[in-house]
Amino acid sequence: MANALEASDDLQAVSRWLSRYDERASTARSYRKEIERFVQWCTTVQCKAVSSASALDCQAYRAFLAAVPAHWVHPVPVARTDPAWRPFRGQPGPASQKQALVIIQTMFEGLRDAGYLVANPMRSVMKGFKLPKTRLDVKRSFTEAEWAHVLQCLAAVPKGAEQAEQQRLRCILELLVSSGIRLDELAKARRADLRLESLPGLVDTWVLSVTGKRDKQRDVPLANDVVELLEAHALHFAEADRAVEDWGTLPLIRALAASVEQWTRDDNDGTVSKASITGQGGAALSAAGIYAVVKRFMVRAARTAPAAGLAAERFEKASTHWMRHTFVRQALVDGAPIEVVSELAGHASIATTSIYSSQELARKIGAIRGMRRRAAV
Repeated sequence: MANALEASDDLQAVSRWLSRYDERASTARSYRKEIERFVQWCTTVQCKAVSSASALDCQAYRAFLAAVPAHWVHPVPVARTDPAWRPFRGQPGPASQKQALVIIQTMFEGLRDAGYLVANPMRSVMKGFKLPKTRLDVKRSFTEAEWAHVLQCLAAVPKGAEQAEQQRLRCILELLVSSGIRLDELAKARRADLRLESLPGLVDTWVLSVTGKRDKQRDVPLANDVVELLEAHALHFAEADRAVEDWGTLPLIRALAASVEQWTRDDNDGTVSKASITGQGGAALSAAGIYAVVKRFMVRAARTAPAAGLAAERFEKASTHWMRHTFVRQALVDGAPIEVVSELAGHASIATTSIYSSQELARKIGAIRGMRRRAAV
């Protein structure tokens, strides 16, 4: 039947619906990943098109997520063209299962609103099950000893031919852990977003303006040494940048060379081609690129962690978001007002920030210990 997406098949409909999130890179990645998994499950397990999925199919997919078969899992990231590639890296936890189902329900609702489908089969599934509440895991942050090990490993990265890579890595790590900005916010940051602020009674301070979730803008002060790292990173592209008319459009974190080739499908004729997103160095390093740079470094840090008396698995699991958690937790430990930390992190409410604070738990423990013990005789 007629539909607002002007789609003639499921692939076209889902692709065009997903395109509405093109300007929200992190959301687009998350949605695409979960929808691709669902599409693969529909076609290979249920032998159905997505548009033919029923409420019973959606219930079956919920059960599938709760116990993903081993042949759907490959713990090590590999290229999609690799025979070992699988949709899952491991068994998703309850919160991840919930997120997957919410995303699929959102997709079905969008296709229904566009007139491509007549019903949302996931709606009854979401109403009929109790799903876990999402809660931040504040343990996904670095301790003082772990961060000292990170810095030690960073200092041990070879100089010379890899100097540009080391400077960019240090830039990313220091910026994330000292500002608390999100991965997507860093990937979108441009030179024009950085300014030197002069306020009465305060020393001149560099401030970075970022756009976070729900397009909410905020200003994040940066330490002088972090700005110096950004300048050192930019110097590698000084010669090429002379030809740039609008200097403010240059990204803060940049690719050192052409990006790896990726498979893409044309929305119009469906043809598949393989090409680099960026043809040369100097372009903005994508959020996925920044994430990969940090993960590779953390794997190296894990190898020497046991010798430092630290758990290697902690570094193996560490990601860019660990730096954000570390910033918020450490800011509260250092005595920064919780409302200021909440604003710097771009949290929707102080309640989110308070999860990181141990003050409330300490108050409860103190109250219990102060009570007179009424033990049985």
